[in-house]
Amino acid sequence: MMTYSTYKAKSVKQKDLSDLVQLNDHGRKIVNYSAKSHIPIHTNNFWLVITGVVKLIAKSPNGGDIVVGIVGKNQTIGAQQINQATTSTVAMTDTELLYVSMAEIENCRALALVIIESLSTNCRQSQELAYLLGLHRVKERVQAFLQFLANECGELCSDGQKINIKITHQEIANTLSTTRVTISNTISILKDEGWLLVNPKRLFIISSTKESDVLRLEFDDKYRGGLQSLKTF
Repeated sequence: MMTYSTYKAKSVKQKDLSDLVQLNDHGRKIVNYSAKSHIPIHTNNFWLVITGVVKLIAKSPNGGDIVVGIVGKNQTIGAQQINQATTSTVAMTDTELLYVSMAEIENCRALALVIIESLSTNCRQSQELAYLLGLHRVKERVQAFLQFLANECGELCSDGQKINIKITHQEIANTLSTTRVTISNTISILKDEGWLLVNPKRLFIISSTKESDVLRLEFDDKYRGGLQSLKTF
């Protein structure tokens, strides 16, 4: 569902991407999308994410949704970033987006530079997702994907690193090219090992207990080592 509200420059922190947009004295409307809403992408404009998280999804051969990117606060979504023939954008949480035209980008060097940074984030995410799909063991793929989500849209909490979005076992299965049953069994194993927790709101938490820290460090060394080999600059 889409709604509108008025957006004022003074309500934005200095480092927020939206603070770089030329806002008039009357403010402008931002668009509010509820969780699970499809977000339209138009040529010659970008959406700036003010709050919330948006996923980029593509359809698998069997019709399932594959997560191919995550867009969070201060990042952009635009026709230049995705293949609209194969990829769509869906709000994972209630989301506020601000419309920015190409004309504004052309007239604001700082805004253009931050959008370039957001495009670079898209490239990095694509590399990370491609790498984790190459991991042979499903358990390692699940760990890598959950760590990817935690890095992109997580926060530290008393129990570890909380992933601030809800994602189903089926979505994880589609993205990692396996079955929902396999994902459910793997998540149960990670929970039994203490690597993974689930809070009362059904959000995943990568645990920070002493035992899970050892498991995570062993995994991170292997995972990050593989990603390091992908870097070309």
